[in-house]
Amino acid sequence: MLRYWAVTLTGENSMIINIVGGSGIMGSVHKPIFEKSGHRVITSGRNSNPSIKEAAKQSDITIISVPIDATEEIIKEIGPYCKAIVDFTSLKEFPVAAMLKYSDKKCEVAGLHPLYGEVKSIKNKPIIYCKTERSGQMCQELINCLKDNGAEIIEMSTKDHDKEVLSLNQALRIKEVAAYIKTITGGSLSVEEMYKIAPPPTKAIIELCARQINENNDDMYVEMIKRDKYMKSTEDKFLDNFKQVGKNYKKIASELRNSFGLKFLREMQEKAEKNIEKN
Repeated sequence: MLRYWAVTLTGENSMIINIVGGSGIMGSVHKPIFEKSGHRVITSGRNSNPSIKEAAKQSDITIISVPIDATEEIIKEIGPYCKAIVDFTSLKEFPVAAMLKYSDKKCEVAGLHPLYGEVKSIKNKPIIYCKTERSGQMCQELINCLKDNGAEIIEMSTKDHDKEVLSLNQALRIKEVAAYIKTITGGSLSVEEMYKIAPPPTKAIIELCARQINENNDDMYVEMIKRDKYMKSTEDKFLDNFKQVGKNYKKIASELRNSFGLKFLREMQEKAEKNIEKN
């Protein structure tokens, strides 16, 4: 069940925000946003001055924005020094569990997942908020800041996030798109040649694959796939649906139209048509 937060602006309480891994994309996107809202931002890393421990000690709230495979190690290292700690990881169950485990019982804890990359504005961009029993005033002030800058905050449990967002919405898509392109280009034609003869929807999938296989994403996607604890059930469901579509396309298509709902279906069809016309 998703819970959407109404936009409420406060901005009264200025904080010192420490972004561990702040030189990366998430740090570059959010540092000016936090500063615009009146907060002071420290970006820390392995070789920074102050160190990640000192930055955590000096800050009101620390944001973990490091590669997935380094997330728990960093949390363990600086958790005891934090007054409040949140993360920007693509997974939520293990980082939130680690933050609760390695931080003081009085330390505020929450999980955040910005569902975007390098953007100029976070207006209308979704951010998943996994609240815990220790989410408090500083976590809420951070949420208020993000909402103040136009982000759409969607509250979910860590389990629902990793099942619905990670496994179904990300890991499955990563594998599905890559496998599809590898399959259709497994014959005598190159990807470029296949693109030339492809209908517009297939062209869109090939373009999506090209974007997806940017080498900067490789390590993150490997970790996402490796840590997808719902992978077996997701793949079983996908393969079963794949077979059902082949057996009775019209029935499945009708069910899908009902799933979309008339208004949203028309909206998505219009967007698809506009994207096709651009090409």
